[in-house]
Amino acid sequence: MYTFGFYFMLKNIFYNYMRVLNLVISIVALVVVSSCEEAPLKQPKPRMYFRIAMPPHAYDKANIDCPYTFEKPTYSYIDTIRRNRPSEHCWNDIVIPAINARIHLSYKIIHNDLATHIEDMHKLAFVHDVKADDIMAKEISNPAKKVYGLLYDITGNAASPYQFYLTDSTSKLVRGALYFDAKSVRDSLDPLVDFAKQDIDRLVETFEWK
Repeated sequence: MYTFGFYFMLKNIFYNYMRVLNLVISIVALVVVSSCEEAPLKQPKPRMYFRIAMPPHAYDKANIDCPYTFEKPTYSYIDTIRRNRPSEHCWNDIVIPAINARIHLSYKIIHNDLATHIEDMHKLAFVHDVKADDIMAKEISNPAKKVYGLLYDITGNAASPYQFYLTDSTSKLVRGALYFDAKSVRDSLDPLVDFAKQDIDRLVETFEWK
């Protein structure tokens, strides 16, 4: 009698132990399965740029002793580049400190070699073709002022993203190019490039020969 009672007691203990063990195994399995579920994808953060306080666009007439004139930003100054050759005088940098940029202007006198100069301007623009994503050329034509040329909008990691040349088609030619005095990835410069483009567009629109 005691033997059977002891047997049933052991049997109940064993069954209880198995129930507890099965419960523990189920809980562990549930935790493992839950942890293996794919985590929700995080939304990519929007592209961020350093905030730069840029001045409102405003312009005045450039006061330079050259055979050409234009309107420049009021928040810029002109740095004249001294050249030894008489044919390469009137080289100027329009410096824009607020965005750490400059618009370089070089002047050429034409002697029946306009096609050669234009080809040189074209080469200077397309030398960036290796790093550029695209190069778009816009024709400039103002017969009333005898101002003709091309404007190159260069996208991608180019050293000079905005360039142009202007000529009277007979004796004078000016080349312009935008540069930033800091090395940086083009994406981070995009807001500054867009800002400077407006200043260059204004320069081209108001450009006149003396």
